[in-house]
Amino acid sequence: MRVNSRAWPHRFEEVPWREIATSFDVMAAEHPEFAPLARIVASVLACGGERHLAALTSMHDLVVTARPVPEQPPIPVVVVRSPSSGFVGAGGVFIEHRSVTGHDDGIFRDGAEAVPLFWRFMIEKFGVEPMADLEQRYRAYLTCLNERRFADLSDYAHDPVVHNGRTLTVADFQALLKRDVQEIPDLHYAIETLVVQGDRVGCRIRFDCTPAEDFRGLPTAGRTVSFVEHVFYRYEDGKIAEIQSVVDTDAIRDQLTP
Repeated sequence: MRVNSRAWPHRFEEVPWREIATSFDVMAAEHPEFAPLARIVASVLACGGERHLAALTSMHDLVVTARPVPEQPPIPVVVVRSPSSGFVGAGGVFIEHRSVTGHDDGIFRDGAEAVPLFWRFMIEKFGVEPMADLEQRYRAYLTCLNERRFADLSDYAHDPVVHNGRTLTVADFQALLKRDVQEIPDLHYAIETLVVQGDRVGCRIRFDCTPAEDFRGLPTAGRTVSFVEHVFYRYEDGKIAEIQSVVDTDAIRDQLTP
């Protein structure tokens, strides 16, 4: 019996993910409807997914398969349809799996759901998860801070990096972190909650410490305090590009109140 397969029928001539990212970034700047495709590619680069996934483009569609890429077709692929394909409505994204067996499926969603939908397909069809690499990288970053290896910061953060709206060089970022340690010598970053999605990391970090100096304008010197920081990170090419941080200073202030 002949199987009606819609898998990739040609040799898979992969294109570097960075080259694809540049192409979709340019298209998204001129045509916003391409933004979901650009975000999907950015999420792959952010978590190091290019080590497990290969890609090419066909008529602006993004075609992805798992590594190692089979030498001969047919090749199972996941296709993210472009806005010019006729399959995608305004503000939407359509992703389909084309299998060797002919058991295909596709899902249409709002463009805002493009990245999580893409990784749902990667997990279900290819067994490739985004969280493992990016979570490992983030945990290694906190280990770097806890071990005071500030000279290694450029391994984890871009130069420059945006911190709470300010653009900092890596040297500026190092100075900021060193100042925190000067004020709190026993500062230790302990993860309470960690969420990874695409190129984003969200973390609730707990600190139990005894500042040697006043901290954030509060009279904390010599006092043992506990507080949390809520931090959101955006990754590019496996490194931190942007940080948004909020420290619960109210909790510190409450502990200092007689």
